Amino acid sequence: MKYLVFLLLLVMVVSAPIKAAEPLKVMTFNIRYDGGKRSLPGPETPWIAANGKNRRDLVLDVVETADPDLLGLQEALPHQVQSVCDRMKAHKCYSVGRDDGQQAGEHCTLLYRADRFEVVDQGTFWLCSTPDKAGAKHPDAACARIASWLRLKDLKNSKAELLVLNAHWDHRSQPAREYAAQAIVDHLAKLGIVDNVIVMGDFNANPGNKAVKLLLEDKRVPLVDCYRAVHTKPSEDERSFNGFTGETKGERIDYLLAGKGLLPTSAEIVRTSFNGVYPSDHYPIVVEMTYDQK
Repeated sequence: MKYLVFLLLLVMVVSAPIKAAEPLKVMTFNIRYDGGKRSLPGPETPWIAANGKNRRDLVLDVVETADPDLLGLQEALPHQVQSVCDRMKAHKCYSVGRDDGQQAGEHCTLLYRADRFEVVDQGTFWLCSTPDKAGAKHPDAACARIASWLRLKDLKNSKAELLVLNAHWDHRSQPAREYAAQAIVDHLAKLGIVDNVIVMGDFNANPGNKAVKLLLEDKRVPLVDCYRAVHTKPSEDERSFNGFTGETKGERIDYLLAGKGLLPTSAEIVRTSFNGVYPSDHYPIVVEMTYDQK
């Protein structure tokens, strides 16, 4: 009798439906720093306008519509960070200024859904030979560059740990970009999570650039380009920097990368405009992914 009961319980366990992993929606967006009262070039619109539509409202509309679980911003000044964090009330925010390690200068901000993620650890490092020195820069770089990261516990996926990193590489120096790629992989390897990893940001480099290849080809932390994993055949319309013009022809310089523990299922370059007015000089990229349950 006990044996029959055991068999019945075993059949019930084996036949019980396996709960599917909760998918992740991730967004990276260079929102273009607020130039203040400077003379704006070409078709750029102000972050705050005296009247009519302004970039702040457009950025907030795009981000709120996407409603990602994880969001990385680049070029965000403190008041811009505050605007996004105030609008995204379901999210918490980690943000550090590159000039002083506190508020000053541009941020590589990370927002995460508060009811889904619990922060285990967090940090920011400078993409140069003195990674702990606030405001430091690579000797060839135009300015200080940072990477900010979160180690998260995913409460909707058996408390799986996830490492998310957001970075903005130098726009002028190829040696600085290559150094940044190596520094990021070194740091990820040191942190010890190599499967459930997301790396995002504005790399100021196309997919064929050596710096991007360094990031993708390091075997210590295997990463895939999510957009290319979904859209396996390159298109001539993959441009992610638009210069406020709506241009689409060209290659991406903005990326979402994932470790082998995450499987991208969809990827989109979001080209929302408002009567021909663009929220930023970059298009955001949105990727949906799920945990590999093999």
